[in-house]
Formats: sequence, structure tokens, C-alpha cells
Amino acid sequence: MIQLTTDAHDKIVSLLQSPEKKDKEKGYSMALQLFEQFPTNVAFLFLAANAHREIGAFPDHKGALAIARILYKHCVQCKEEFPEAYNNLGVVSKSLGLREEAIEFLKKSYQYQPNDADIVNNYGANHVAFGMTEKAIEIIEGGLKDHPGHIKMLGNLGMAYLEKGQYDKGFELYSYHDKEDETRFRTYGKEKPQWDGSVGKGKTVVVYGEQGLGDEIMFASVLPDMMKDVNVIFDCHERLQEIFRQSFPGLSIYGTRNELNLYWPNNHKIDAQIRIGDLAAFYRKNESDFPGTAYLKADADLSARIGERVKALGKRPKIGISWVGGTNSTNLHERKIPIELLKPILRLDAEFISLQYNKETGALLQHAFSEGLPTIHHWQDILNDYDMTAALLDNLDLVISVPQSVVHLAGAMGVNTWQLCPKRGLWQQGEYGKDALWYKSVKNYWQVEHAAWEELLGRVEADLKTFIEDKKCN
Repeated sequence: MIQLTTDAHDKIVSLLQSPEKKDKEKGYSMALQLFEQFPTNVAFLFLAANAHREIGAFPDHKGALAIARILYKHCVQCKEEFPEAYNNLGVVSKSLGLREEAIEFLKKSYQYQPNDADIVNNYGANHVAFGMTEKAIEIIEGGLKDHPGHIKMLGNLGMAYLEKGQYDKGFELYSYHDKEDETRFRTYGKEKPQWDGSVGKGKTVVVYGEQGLGDEIMFASVLPDMMKDVNVIFDCHERLQEIFRQSFPGLSIYGTRNELNLYWPNNHKIDAQIRIGDLAAFYRKNESDFPGTAYLKADADLSARIGERVKALGKRPKIGISWVGGTNSTNLHERKIPIELLKPILRLDAEFISLQYNKETGALLQHAFSEGLPTIHHWQDILNDYDMTAALLDNLDLVISVPQSVVHLAGAMGVNTWQLCPKRGLWQQGEYGKDALWYKSVKNYWQVEHAAWEELLGRVEADLKTFIEDKKCN
């Protein structure tokens, strides 16, 4: 029986580590069966917790991360000196937005096992996410002495430097970010070498998008610089291909970054390839390297058509607004403003138009209106289409939003934008207390204290009153 359960344990671990959802679900089911057979076995309890953590990454398994947290807590109650459980408990707590709790658990894990590479990396990474960059650099650089070349540590060290505004060091290390994740990498016909920044008009380099739409838009600001040095082919997200095509005439653009079987590489002589996020290491080393000027254009016909819809709202200023951004893994809990806190702003003399693209927003606003929230116009048909969203932005007087992709789109188009920044922000927002360098049209409003949205919104309300009065005078 011991050998049988050991074999089952090893098989479950293998299934849970698989990138395939069906394998993870099979491992999840087997882990629960094994734990049910041996409910007092701490190793199987830990395995059940791991299974819930892995399956919790999928939206159709809501609640699994919360269950994993409970099981990990039971693990450390059964076995006090359990660094692996504390480590995983910290990771899960971070995903659930419980940052203070996460850092305490990761600290405990680090104290028990300060030489484990993954534990050191997670402890340091959480300090980066927490905005404690000096401490993060201290932890990670210490870890790299024992584990030189550790990819994840190098990537997180890069993030820490970017948060500090040290772009030369930050982007040099940023290329290590997610380097172990094979889904971040593409192949174009025969395997091509990574572009090393070498120039030559006869050289053709494929740049491919990655991560979220906002990051792809942001990093696309580097393409005009690169196009001066080499021939560029851009493999972008399908939702962005039209706006990129009309904004970068002469650039070969394919909206196939999520497709596996590509036809078009056969039509080109490709010399090298590179992830779009890695371009900044060559072109954004100092603050002076960020032009901040607009580089995307909305479709003129779409803009005119949607402009009529906007004009029909009347003569008051038209202000786009968004109050939620990100996911559990990308700081959702930091980038979410309770909608009721917006009431003083929404009562000002302007028309507010929702830029909240989530499909459940319409129903949420209907309920909020019934509870006394002032009107926010919500046009889901426009928000479902990125080209139409760009056309809507083209007709607004101002955008007010927490950090999310619409800020990048508005900034890339040169639309006047106020970004509402959590104190524990992502490096893309810019160095704390400053405006982001990527877009001259984006002004940052920063929290002075963690989660202090009311004070920040009070400043926005005061400035918006002035903005609206100025619009009336003009």
C-alpha cells in the first residue's frame, strides 16, 4: 500500500505540473481521492492544497484558491516547520489580494529555508509587488549570490529596478521575465535566433506581442525607433491589428500572436525574432529616450460615426471613466475602486461614459442606478471592439481610469487622461509620485496611503470641477 500511494503521489505531482488543463483537473481529482483515503496524512493534505492552487488558475474553478489557503493553513498547524507550505500559502494569499498576510507567510518560509531558490525568489518578488523595492533588491541580490543566473530572480530584480525608474538596469533584466514560460515564446518556420540589437536595412526581424493588450500597446511605442534600424514584421494580438496597421503604414503586421499554424513566415526571409517587451532594453535606457508622443490613430470613419453618438448626449463635457482593472494575478485588488466612491465625481456637470469593458458591467450599473448612482452611459457594443473603443476615445474630452489597457490606448492616441494609481502600483504606471514616461497626455494621481481612494478622488473631484469650468469657457 505504501508503494502504491507513493506512486500515486508522484503521478499526481506530474499531472499538476502539466500545462494542460485536462491533466491538472485529473491530478486534482486524484489528489482529493488520495486525501480522502488518508485524511490525517500531512503529505497528502499538502498535495490536496497544491491541487486546489493549480486548479484555481482557471476561471471555472472559482473558490479553489480560497480552499487552498485554508488547507495550507491546516498544513502549518499540523507541522510548524514547513517552509514549502508557508511559501505556497504566501503565493496564494498574494493571488487573493491579501498582501500583508502574504508577506508574513513568505517571510516565515524564508526564515526556515533561506537558501531555497524558489522561496527566496517569491519572498523578493512579493516585496516588488508591495512597492518595497529597496528590500526586494536586497533579498534578490542576496539570493543571486547563492543561485547565480536564476532566471526568475533576475526577472524580478529587473521589475524592482523599473519601479525605481532605473530603466537601463531594469530593461536589461526584464528579458528574463517569464523566460521559463514556454508559452511566451514563438517560432517562425525554422527556429530563428533572438535579435541582439544589431542593425542593417537588409535584416528582417519579427517582433511578437505578449502579455496583456495594454503592455503590447505600450511597448509598440518602440517600433518606430526599431524601424529605422531593421525591417520589422509585427505579430500582434488580433484585436489590435487594424489600429496598428493604420498607425504604422508600411509595417508588415499580422494579428496571429495567439495562432500556432502560421502561413505568412513562408513569404518572408526572417533573420531573427524578439518579444516586444524585450525591445526596450535597446531603446529605452534613460528618461530622455521616452518621446511620450502619440503614435496610434483611430479609424477616421469609425470616429466620425461614434462621434455622432457621443454628440447626441448634449453639450456637456464627455468624460470616459473606468474603475476596475487587472485580474487576481495582476493586482486586481489594488486597482479596484468601489463604485459608490465615484458618486461625488459623477454628480459634476458632465456626461460620463463607461470604459469598463467587463461584460457584467451593464448589469452592475443598472443595479447601481437603482441604488441612486448618477448616470454612467455604457455601450457594451463599442467596448467589445478595440477599434470602436479607440474611436470612442477619439471623441472624449477626458479619460479618468485606474491602470488598465484603456489608459495605454488613450495615452498612445494622445487623449487627455488622468490615471488613478494605487500606492503599490505596477512599474508601468511610472515611478511613484511621478507621471508615466510612456505618454505625455497621461497625468498620474497617486494614493498617498495604501487603499486611500477617498483622498485621491477628492483631489480628482477638485481638479475636475476646474476642468469642466474651463471647457465651458472655451
